[in-house]
Amino acid sequence: MDPKKRERGLDLEEYLNPKSSVSSPSTFMHVLWLKKWQLMAIWALIAIPAAVFLAFYDIPKSYSSVAYLRFPRVTGTQQNVVRDVSMGEAESVVRLFLSQKVLMKTIDEMGLRMKVTSKEVFRKHVIQSLSYGDQTIPGRYRFEFAGDRRVRVLFRPWGTRGYQLLHDGLADAKNGVGIPGGHISFPAPLLEVSRGFQVDMIFQTQDEALKDFASRLKVQPLDKGQVAVNYSIELLDRDPFLVADVLNHLTGNFIQVYTGNNENQDQDMLEQMKQSIAASRENFNKAQDRLAQFYEKNQSRLAVKEGNPYALASAQTQKAQIETNLDRLMQSLSGKPSVNDGDEDKTLWMSEVLALLSGQGIQRAEALRGRMTELERKKATMTSTYNATHPYVKAVDEEMTAMFTPVAKLAEETRSMYQSKLSQAGNEIIRNLPGGNGDMGLTIEAKRLTDDRDNAGKALDNLQGEYDRAKLGAGPNMFQVNVMDAARPPIYEAPSLSNRLVFSAAAAVLAIFPGFLWALLSQILFPRIWNKDDAERKLKVKVVGSLFHIPGGTARRMPATSPGGLSVDDRLLHHGRLAGAADVEAYRALRVELEHRFDSEQGREGMCILVTSTQPNEGKSLVAANLAVGFARRGRRTLLVDADFRHGRQERLFGHAPQRGLIDLLRGGVDPDFGRRAHSMLLATSQQNLSLMPKGIFDESATEAAYRAPMEYYLQMMKSAYEVVIVDGPPVIVTADPLNFARMARGVLYVLRSGVVSATEAQRALEPFKDRELPLVAVINGIHRSPADENYYARYGYYYLNPQEQADGMKTSGVKKPDEIKKNGEIKKPDARETHVGT
Repeated sequence: MDPKKRERGLDLEEYLNPKSSVSSPSTFMHVLWLKKWQLMAIWALIAIPAAVFLAFYDIPKSYSSVAYLRFPRVTGTQQNVVRDVSMGEAESVVRLFLSQKVLMKTIDEMGLRMKVTSKEVFRKHVIQSLSYGDQTIPGRYRFEFAGDRRVRVLFRPWGTRGYQLLHDGLADAKNGVGIPGGHISFPAPLLEVSRGFQVDMIFQTQDEALKDFASRLKVQPLDKGQVAVNYSIELLDRDPFLVADVLNHLTGNFIQVYTGNNENQDQDMLEQMKQSIAASRENFNKAQDRLAQFYEKNQSRLAVKEGNPYALASAQTQKAQIETNLDRLMQSLSGKPSVNDGDEDKTLWMSEVLALLSGQGIQRAEALRGRMTELERKKATMTSTYNATHPYVKAVDEEMTAMFTPVAKLAEETRSMYQSKLSQAGNEIIRNLPGGNGDMGLTIEAKRLTDDRDNAGKALDNLQGEYDRAKLGAGPNMFQVNVMDAARPPIYEAPSLSNRLVFSAAAAVLAIFPGFLWALLSQILFPRIWNKDDAERKLKVKVVGSLFHIPGGTARRMPATSPGGLSVDDRLLHHGRLAGAADVEAYRALRVELEHRFDSEQGREGMCILVTSTQPNEGKSLVAANLAVGFARRGRRTLLVDADFRHGRQERLFGHAPQRGLIDLLRGGVDPDFGRRAHSMLLATSQQNLSLMPKGIFDESATEAAYRAPMEYYLQMMKSAYEVVIVDGPPVIVTADPLNFARMARGVLYVLRSGVVSATEAQRALEPFKDRELPLVAVINGIHRSPADENYYARYGYYYLNPQEQADGMKTSGVKKPDEIKKNGEIKKPDARETHVGT
């Protein structure tokens, strides 16, 4: 803090009217302070469940284990269709890993259809061996151990409520008990020592076990692109001691299905490829020799021959038909999907090709088309019963996908047949053309031998290329799948202190964030008047002070010296809760500002101020009462008039019961007895120099009486008798009375409750005052103080409560009776030396 400010105490103007706006950090923090109870409620609703969650965070619900496999990079010319399709293709490897054959083999070998469901009980600790069969009924099994090798077995089938007893007695020689179609054995210490120990297990159907196992298994290629070499296989399970064994067993079964049962299969395939190459080379040499011998033998036998027009026409027609069929087949082959394409693309292409070939009279195509139609019907039937991921549906998909190879092979063979027939038709045309050098039959035979030699050479080249690609693999084990890292049992590690602190901080942020967001949105979406800057900027009205929020008060009995022992509200100045330095100084500053603006010149009538607000519950009555007390403590003769006919509160604030007052006075009209009646209705207060005119008994005529001459006459009379007249008027939004009273008063003090009244409502309420150009100022009521403010005022309270200021009205005294009012209604001016309320 600035040393100069510390010397002179608090800068009151700076504190009471802080420079802030809606977007400033101070205003935002002020909003949060106003919403502190809502924020605490949100914190309790969110942070407490978050803390409970963190308390149980270190108890994992499942454990995971991971194995890593490496696949060969080459495809080769495998005889095994499964290996030929899946090797090196990421999607195919994943589908094969999740296939029913691999999963069910692992489930059956390890007995995974029987699962332990008891919490904190692991299978490897309670089950020694397990077997079941087709007679085992799916349901829930319960094993209760009573010690001394006694076991009680209960069973509840699916869909029933009660358990039925299966066994109640000693375990057999194998430390186990029988179940329908199977047997379960337990460790000997468990049977002998455990008493009251209970294990629950469920036995699932094959479909349930397969679905559960597949949902907990995750196979993921680690390489980018279509061809993947490295894979991770992860399994989730609640049993940390079983998950690694299951995953390693599953990996072994997959490799066995993938590579086959022959350990020397790779070398056998290489030998088969060598034998195929040798046979193809022999065929090529024989074709070459036959062609050479033919030319050597028939070169001189050439003759000119006349053409055959009928045979020529037939050969030309046949050639045109073959060319048409070949063109259509070549178009279909150009759209042939690759091995990496999806099953849907392959199915559409197979349907198109088979329809084309069967229409051209290819019998094999007609048979394959019938099989394709049968599989599609079977899939449609299963899809109506099972979902798309069911093993049965997947099996049909795999069988349909497997037809891609024979269909593609048939299309290639048909293309070769068309090309051969096209060549023959061409030779037939050449044979039946007129002219030629020699025998046409020998020419055709020479072309056939040449084609045989070329085809044998192409086959030899293809086989040699496949062998070379296969040999470029990883040596003799080019087709082997290597387990780079076997699955290991997971090791549980409790979260560290730093992690728990991070989680706690995250929970705290998540818990408090809705409160911050709600407070911010309430400020942006529903703009309200919070302080002086808000009022002057949004309402275009001069603000002359800011008053602090005062919690709800209680009636407090005054000393016996007070007239009648009144029980006044303890929120009044120097009667309890409002004796703090900041509250007193805020009202003193407001009083000085009002005197400066609305006080009359010497010898003129008294100052009359109307106090009103936009809506009820803005603290208007309390502000009017404390202002009246402040003027009275200043030594000025003050009258507080309760003109809020519907909900006036001044009697209750000063400890009086409801009684006749202003309403009753106005209802009687102006008569010679008006002054006496007005005098008789005044009430004494516990503050010297202060009198109170209560509102009286309300009825519908009170509002009309306020608009007639009696109200104006009464106020004019009171301004002549008192130095200060404070009129506590009703809210503007409730009635039009404040506009009428404002015309009679010297000035209007408009009370705005901080954070309660909206800017729109206040603007609408102030427009009539501005249109009539009435003298108007505003005060912000209900500014909240933070604990830092309280501490600040506690430290600098001595600045305000010096002896001279304490002597100024700090002590309360009795109230003397007011002077009498003349019968003709004229008010006698009180003597300036008198210190009591005069009339």
